[in-house]
Amino acid sequence: MLTARVADATRETYVNMFNDQGVQLLGASADELAAQRGADEAGFASTLAGAKWSEWLMTLAARSREYNGERRMRYTVVRVSEAARSV
Repeated sequence: MLTARVADATRETYVNMFNDQGVQLLGASADELAAQRGADEAGFASTLAGAKWSEWLMTLAARSREYNGERRMRYTVVRVSEAARSV
């Protein structure tokens, strides 16, 4: 499970994604990232930095949850793909 902060023109929010979407976004599986973090901290940071400030198309599922009487929205990435680059 990967939690990321994403933003568009209207706002930013935190989303959760599972391994398949994380692999598309970061280019490595959770196991590969864990091994890299233990062996090469600089490489791990570089892998995470590669996804920063890049454009992606995401389909989200939104669910409302109630915790201690407070309603909160929870967003999960269902599908992710690179945004088309205009020239």
